[in-house]
Amino acid sequence: MKLNTYLGIALAFSFCATVAGEMNYPDGRPVAVLRMEAKDQGVVFKHGDGPDQCDMLGARDVWVYEADGTYYMHYDGAGPKGWLCCLAVSTNLVDWKRKGPILDFGKPGEDDSAVPPARRERRISCPVFRI
Repeated sequence: MKLNTYLGIALAFSFCATVAGEMNYPDGRPVAVLRMEAKDQGVVFKHGDGPDQCDMLGARDVWVYEADGTYYMHYDGAGPKGWLCCLAVSTNLVDWKRKGPILDFGKPGEDDSAVPPARRERRISCPVFRI
């Protein structure tokens, strides 16, 4: 699209918002002109039930995408081994089947092992203490 088309669309939405009388919220933020219908489903995924306790201590950083009618949720799961990338799948975004970790730590001494290379390979000396 050309710049004029983008400006025209922006002006049209601005006009619609002005006609509706809702240019800004009371605190000055602009209102959302385009809205998507949404329904709160409540909690649909709780950590702690993953295979091999992969998320028993927590879950974070969720990414969901859809392919051929199946939703894939990648998330960081905290378990006995540490934070691992885990997978869960769903066909309705409400009922999720946990698949467990899809990436694991490398072997000791490898760059992707559980111990960072800097802590494995070098020691820092200090006159007062040794790390």
